[in-house]
Amino acid sequence: MNQLPRLILVILMSLGSGVHLAAQEQQVSLKLAKIVPVPQNLPARTLDELNKRRERLDAWRSGIKQKVEEFNALGPVKPGSAADDLRRRDLAKLASETAACSAAVKKFNADVEALVPSPPAGDPSAASWTGHWEVAENKKALAALSAFKDARLKEWVEQKAPKDRVPGTPSSLPPAASDMISANGTLLTFKNGFFDSRASDAKRENLLAFEAGKVLWSAGMTRKVDQDRSLENWFKDFLRANPGLVEELKAEQHQGEGLSELGDLADTQSQFAHVFRAKALGLGSKERQSALALFENKISPLLER
Repeated sequence: MNQLPRLILVILMSLGSGVHLAAQEQQVSLKLAKIVPVPQNLPARTLDELNKRRERLDAWRSGIKQKVEEFNALGPVKPGSAADDLRRRDLAKLASETAACSAAVKKFNADVEALVPSPPAGDPSAASWTGHWEVAENKKALAALSAFKDARLKEWVEQKAPKDRVPGTPSSLPPAASDMISANGTLLTFKNGFFDSRASDAKRENLLAFEAGKVLWSAGMTRKVDQDRSLENWFKDFLRANPGLVEELKAEQHQGEGLSELGDLADTQSQFAHVFRAKALGLGSKERQSALALFENKISPLLER
């Protein structure tokens, strides 16, 4: 190998930062760090800024690749010649620009990844949180969950209930319940409205408890919870044995707010969710506590999954 390739390798070994640039017989090969995708469920302004930054980085990377191709197209030169000196200078500039581009890509990737918190290693709840969550969103969801007075129900929602972050429909109005959170089968879906500053903490907490109850119902309605009775059959008997319970719990307020926005939901899943909400948030009159304790006792097997 002549002197030029050796100089190339010395220069390029110092690049680091995810950059791989190698030379063989006066030919340069290039591998730049990949740019991570931009999550699409970000605030419009943040999303626009990140997309523009990514476009500029893509253009910069393309420009460097073109320069490498042009450098290689020149072919070998005689060591010690004027052309050799010129190529050395061109290579040094290329190495410097490549390192700067790589540093910018690394910074961009770190900025994007900071918007999507990673649960601590070994955190049992990690697998149950899906979608792209900003750090502030994750904290707001956990803050709403901290309002749960029942530790077992809180643990189930945090660690086992599947929770997904999806975009909602932007609106200039305060978010409606349907734009904040919903139970889609066995998936608890968080939308943009849940994190809207115009929504009160009490509304977030009420809806989280209610929709989590609907998720548990969907996941366990056919499972046996009492001898040979499924959750669905047992709960219908439970309601008959406790007339007026759901109506009372629906009227209960948490932090001065209730669920009147949802209307009069009479389906069995919603009735179950009202009881779940009351147990989770520590609601219900003294006379109803024995019924609520029985409710939790019967759903206990469902909380293990």
